[in-house]
Amino acid sequence: MCWWELPEPWRTDTFVAAAARRGIAVTPGAAFAVPPTTAHHAIRLGLASPTPDALWRP
Repeated sequence: MCWWELPEPWRTDTFVAAAARRGIAVTPGAAFAVPPTTAHHAIRLGLASPTPDALWRP
């Protein structure tokens, strides 16, 4: 698992939706924010055990 801070102009909700359309599941940082902490403009990316070739295909 890792956190990825999104670059401008991406917003968390639009990035999560765009990734889902491509079959990639990511979780917005807001799902893990515990009040009074605010969510970072980031997504949580969890990787299973893919091979390096599966991760870095062009």
